[in-house]
Amino acid sequence: MRKPLFLAALFCIILCNAEAKEPTSYNYQRGLEAMSDGETKKAIDLFNRELKDHPKCGYSYAWVASGYGRLGDYGKALTSVNYALKYLPKKDKYYVGWAYRLRALTYVYLGDSVAALADYTQAIKYQPETYDYYSERGDLYFELKQYDLSNADYLHMIKLEPGNTDGYMGYGRNLREQDKFDEAIEQFSYAFKLDKDFSQALAFRAECYAKQHKYEEAVADMIKAIEMDENRKAIYQLVYIDKEGVDDAIAQLKVQMAKNPNTPYWFTFAGMIFEKQHQYRKAIAMYEKVKTLDADSWYDAEISDCYFEMGDFANALRYLHIVFDADSTDAYVMMKIADIYNEMDSVDLAIEWASKGINLAPDQPSWYYRRGWYADKAGRWDEAIEDYNMAITIKPQYAYALLCRGQLYHFQGKEDLARKDFEKVISIEPWPREDDNPCAQYAYFYLGDTAKAIAFTDSVLIMHPDNLYDAACIYSLMNDTATSLSYLRKAFEDGFRRFAHLRKDDDMANVRATAGYQALYDEYWQIYQEELKQDSETLDELEEVTYEVPFTASNGVTKVDCTINGLPLNFIFDTGASDVTISQTEANFMFKNGYLAQKDIVGKQRYGTADGSVHVGTVFVLNKINFGGLELQNIRASVVANQKAPLLLGQTVLQRLGKIEIDNEKKVLKITTKK
Repeated sequence: MRKPLFLAALFCIILCNAEAKEPTSYNYQRGLEAMSDGETKKAIDLFNRELKDHPKCGYSYAWVASGYGRLGDYGKALTSVNYALKYLPKKDKYYVGWAYRLRALTYVYLGDSVAALADYTQAIKYQPETYDYYSERGDLYFELKQYDLSNADYLHMIKLEPGNTDGYMGYGRNLREQDKFDEAIEQFSYAFKLDKDFSQALAFRAECYAKQHKYEEAVADMIKAIEMDENRKAIYQLVYIDKEGVDDAIAQLKVQMAKNPNTPYWFTFAGMIFEKQHQYRKAIAMYEKVKTLDADSWYDAEISDCYFEMGDFANALRYLHIVFDADSTDAYVMMKIADIYNEMDSVDLAIEWASKGINLAPDQPSWYYRRGWYADKAGRWDEAIEDYNMAITIKPQYAYALLCRGQLYHFQGKEDLARKDFEKVISIEPWPREDDNPCAQYAYFYLGDTAKAIAFTDSVLIMHPDNLYDAACIYSLMNDTATSLSYLRKAFEDGFRRFAHLRKDDDMANVRATAGYQALYDEYWQIYQEELKQDSETLDELEEVTYEVPFTASNGVTKVDCTINGLPLNFIFDTGASDVTISQTEANFMFKNGYLAQKDIVGKQRYGTADGSVHVGTVFVLNKINFGGLELQNIRASVVANQKAPLLLGQTVLQRLGKIEIDNEKKVLKITTKK
């Protein structure tokens, strides 16, 4: 369905109709051509030239307004559209309606909903049959939670175009927001009947099923939507599914894994679900499986995150160095390495790695904050304040940096400076936001207002119910150790396992001094050890299968017969080659005969040959490679410019195969893999 109309991109070109009495002058017509070609600045210049000759040309003002809207210059857009409405002939209902719509969009972006709604109403008055105007006004009513008025617009859309899915989707979305899930499901189901390729209808229906705790139906819709076009909403819902829906999600993902053993993303989604549910061993097992299908270092980064959350910092560091070795210029990876060293109490190394990341990307405020935080906790307050200052200079509204700097000023006895920072935090966060991790409760505490600190914490927990550890921290600071321990227990029950962090967090110092803390810590430490044992069993083991692939050997090379997208070919089994490579001759034949298509080409790369020379080759994806009954999908390959180059099966295939043995007596390759 349509996205909310708060973006400049929605200032689109409206094609002229036969009723419009537009100018036929040279500059005006060239301006229309430029707008049609996407040359917005040129078009604005041409329409402005027209206005110099004809200063009361409402049509030119309308197009200038559209152009400025496209460029995000809403002040000029508003001025221009006002002139358009002043000078456009009222009998030209098409253009007058469009001008009101342009002004409505401008007001939407500027946050003036009342003016926007008034202009949409005027636009509809001039063009009562224009579908898009009802859609946009309906979306705005939706954003304002005026569902009855929004419903009226969506239902009118359905009346205007009964075969268009947007009206049903908008109406269904309103019903979903009002918790009328059965009625919403009816609308999304009908939208899907109208368009069997419309995965978004399934994603929205899945959301309603999940709200009703019908997880089997919800997951089925999510998976179907993902199969259709990798629907992002469905992916998000699947990965972040409620705890009680995890079993259904994993069960249906296992079916997909069995049906598509060489398709990485089903295993990836399972890994992400396990990771979100704090089942880190199971997540690691899934990511390790995916690494046999896809060598992307992203999986190593996720494995590192899992080990980090488990407190296994040595393995977290080991896997992150694999990522770093793949790209030693990735500043984000450097900062993650710094985080691990900090957790290991190696502050000097943490600061060293953070400094490397900052040197590569000196405009990232959060990285100065993190380096400052490492120095802060090590008692190096001058260094910490310097970094907090940098973070705040780059991002003046950086609440956490202000909070931490205020805390240091407080500990140094600089109460005036501390108070200014704490008050700034509260002004930035007058209430918790859904898209942020709030910290104003701490500012209230340091300002001595514990009642507001508690009230803000309660508000945070309503919006972020998993923010239990922070609640434990604030109550510990207030020396309400009983309440702090209660929230700490809830955090443990919810999956919190950062024992190393807990042992040294300054905010938890008051609680750590109590006998109840040690008993709770020991209880969940034992639970954690049991979890590690259970998780190590992972999912049901996939069945091992051994394939025997015949080969021929001559002149020191091993050749196997295989098919590429159904075309029989003879390849050299080459452990030293990075990709599958084919010669230009075979590539030309495959393109001419439909075994490869233009959509399969993904780019170019440089590669080296055994004689030390470097060539540039076309990189593409092979849909299927089959040899000895073993089928692999979506294999990266490259075309070697040499017409007579041998065909090589390289590492992009070999990395997916598992264990490989050469039986010279039988002349077969024994490939053992899991499926």
